Amino acid sequence: RKDEAMIHFMSLTKLPEDTEDLAVIIDKAGDFLIENEDIENATKLYFTATTQYPQIALFHNSLSYCYGILGEIEKAVKEAKLAVELDPDNYLYLTDLGWSLVEAEKLDEAEIVLEKAVSLSPPDYELARNNLEELRRRKK
Repeated sequence: RKDEAMIHFMSLTKLPEDTEDLAVIIDKAGDFLIENEDIENATKLYFTATTQYPQIALFHNSLSYCYGILGEIEKAVKEAKLAVELDPDNYLYLTDLGWSLVEAEKLDEAEIVLEKAVSLSPPDYELARNNLEELRRRKK
């Protein structure tokens, strides 16, 4: 059954680029895999999505998240940077890039990115601020 689901999920990456809500559809499939702790298949799905639709920042950010879980920090940083290049003022992507940089022990670069994330995030979004505080604790 899991194999059948994966075949269906992977078929989503063959949808035409102009499919309405394409990013949302594929991301929901990826989220399902992540929630069910199937990180390897989520990684495959997002990797294929970034290959098919390289201009969609969400897929790069989600692939970065998967790589982070797998401990592949340099790959996580690379994909997070691609997401931010595609959508430079997205505070969510900046927050994720900042944390990937913290995990890669690139603390000075992480601080700059997280400061930007904090400046762009709404007042009720605490993750960027919390990550920046944690980074500053680590720098001491």
